Amino acid sequence: MKIGGGDWCDGYNRVGINGKGESVWLCMFYALTAKNFSKIAMAAGDLVYATELESRAAELIKAVDEFCWDSEHYLRGFFDDGSKLGSSESEKCRIDLLPQAFCVLAGMSDSERVNKAVNSALRELYDSENRIVKLFTPPFTHTDSPDSGYVMSYPAGVRENGGQYSHAVNWLILACHKLGREDKASELAHSFAPFSRGASYKTEPYYLAADIYTNPKAYGRGGWSIYTGAASWYYRVLRELYGK
Repeated sequence: MKIGGGDWCDGYNRVGINGKGESVWLCMFYALTAKNFSKIAMAAGDLVYATELESRAAELIKAVDEFCWDSEHYLRGFFDDGSKLGSSESEKCRIDLLPQAFCVLAGMSDSERVNKAVNSALRELYDSENRIVKLFTPPFTHTDSPDSGYVMSYPAGVRENGGQYSHAVNWLILACHKLGREDKASELAHSFAPFSRGASYKTEPYYLAADIYTNPKAYGRGGWSIYTGAASWYYRVLRELYGK
């Protein structure tokens, strides 16, 4: 699916600015949404629309498995010129967290690949000692080519440019939970809590920050606190893990 001027990560605003770039994550998100709306359409008696949504979801899942697998994880997308984003062949952004989490949430059909993708995310992006999950790694510099967008204007390891972005951590926790990996889901959920981060956090210990820096000069520092979107996702995840 076309990424245009950005998808969930609006910092990727030039990946598909010429109308040809594509988002692998958006394909997964569409498949997830289509499956859920299909159930609503079925309950409403609209069998035709329900079938159409299920068919479209299946087509996208098949296409992602056929064209977007990168030996150990799923690609993040494709630039306008066809080059890969989030590939092991890339100098920067070799792996992006979103498709590794959403391959579980979207119900990708190849369970071996799904487990391998989550393992890759945990291995490459999770710093267990400092309790940080990077959005992707390595970060971009403003001189890298092709130009992925304003994400490159942030210093390395700040905000979306290779720092932790809190929304995405929630999705990795949820993915581990849905895979039945409760120990890892619980570990991530506890490591995500802001109140135990210590002096390096440098922001309110009672707020869930939007992001945490991985830049060596400010490693572990929180940014843009009082982020209710991530906090509400965290509440939902905790309810799924521990709620009755």
